[in-house]
Amino acid sequence: MSTRNTVLVALLTLTILAGAPDSRQATAQTSFGPGTYQAYDDPAAGANISPFAAIFGPIVNLDDPGGPAETTSVHDFRGLSFPPSGQYFYLEDFQDGQYDSPGATVSGNISAVRIDGGINGAANDAGMDGVDEDNTGGVDGDGKAAVQGILRSNNPGGPMIYDFDAAALGGNLPTYAGAVGGENGDMRIKVYAADDTTQLVQLDASVTHNPTSSGLQPQFLGYYSPDGIGKIELLNNWEYDHVQYGFVPEPSSFIISGLSLLGFMGFALRGWGRRRNRG
Repeated sequence: MSTRNTVLVALLTLTILAGAPDSRQATAQTSFGPGTYQAYDDPAAGANISPFAAIFGPIVNLDDPGGPAETTSVHDFRGLSFPPSGQYFYLEDFQDGQYDSPGATVSGNISAVRIDGGINGAANDAGMDGVDEDNTGGVDGDGKAAVQGILRSNNPGGPMIYDFDAAALGGNLPTYAGAVGGENGDMRIKVYAADDTTQLVQLDASVTHNPTSSGLQPQFLGYYSPDGIGKIELLNNWEYDHVQYGFVPEPSSFIISGLSLLGFMGFALRGWGRRRNRG
């Protein structure tokens, strides 16, 4: 094989590898859950991790300098420390007593963001049920211990709504969205398309007591739509936690980028070969 062909083959291989979609990335509309959820990405929680963690990886606590002033050192929300180009991921854990993660308007039948411990002036409520990793007891099968932040409904029959804004999210609606139900009983999440009116799916689960502790087993429900998610509605449960959403470019966009790069390199090599022959 000539030197030129060898170089072309090597570049083709590298381009395909660089453009190949991550095997963890879904390629068609996909439901996630129901499944027991105690942590987002805490290895100590074993299998009780958000399915989105396998797609977006570790997250960190973030503070929004343009958001509401904090009265404590508690973080605003969570997200990726160094998101790959074109991606984002946000997780609202309500630990600051507010819903202030970027690119989402929260409305509907909301009673309050309740905090056990009174952070930021929120009401104390020792009976709240949320994600286990957020409380002071660590991941121990009990989501009731302080300090715990949750989004609480006035009436679980009416939805609490997360409406996403593409412009505020870099031009792309989330392709992944989900949340955790914490209160004993049923939970339901309705997922809508980019037009905010077409319902894509209705997801249902039941939250039950942990047989090995006094706590509950919060359940995660989530969805992936490559065409974007305009909003989600949270119903049938008094308390929700870890509302999370993110965007990953479609695999086809990586492939197109890779082929474009390959074409450019081939054109450059062709010119290089001509100059070499003339020499």
